[in-house]
Amino acid sequence: MEADATFPDSNGWNWSTDGAQSNTYLANLTYKTDPMQDRYAKSYELLFYYNTASHESYKSPGPVLPGPHKGTSGMYFGGKQVIYHPDGDIPGTPGAFSLSLFGSVTNSFDQHNAAGLSQTANLGLTAKGIFKSRPYDTVSARVSYTRNTTDEQNFLQQTNLALGGSGYTVGRNEYALQVDANILITPSVILSPYIVRTFNTNSWQMPYYTGKPSNGIAYGVIATFLFDKMLGLSPS
Repeated sequence: MEADATFPDSNGWNWSTDGAQSNTYLANLTYKTDPMQDRYAKSYELLFYYNTASHESYKSPGPVLPGPHKGTSGMYFGGKQVIYHPDGDIPGTPGAFSLSLFGSVTNSFDQHNAAGLSQTANLGLTAKGIFKSRPYDTVSARVSYTRNTTDEQNFLQQTNLALGGSGYTVGRNEYALQVDANILITPSVILSPYIVRTFNTNSWQMPYYTGKPSNGIAYGVIATFLFDKMLGLSPS
């Protein structure tokens, strides 16, 4: 698979490889059961990747500007498993309510990326059909974790000093607690409110900020409109 930096400016009929920057190789294994046939439905995925692109790396001591590093590789593992699904109104038949455990982890096999993450992970629970009148609504709670690469951490520390900061003292690990929901307003409109609390917040993606990042709370609502269903282009 080719990585093409001009992709946003092209279309599906453009088969040229002139803008390709690298190749990406994937190996993927998945396992899934049908929730209509399995009361404790499950879904698991394991993926390995390798990208041939050169990217920025930074090894301390050295210049503030990072240097090139050839290629990057890593893996992803994720899954979801129904762990509680009691009977509904009909004995022996699972009801609308269920409780699922989900989680995922990504891991980079190298640390030479000055704009990247070494690991990410999340673990949580999803409750579906809490109210009988709302069988398709879900509420989830999760904890998540991210860890900067060693090169990224070195880059943040040296950049802070070079731009007049007093020293970057935030560790590589950042944590968050999140609660979110999916509420079906209509079969074609879904509202997803969320609230996130971060801990040990770092300067990843804002490397030129010379202050100390503060922990905080983010919240909002995402609206999803399924225009294909609105126009009758997909099964309801």
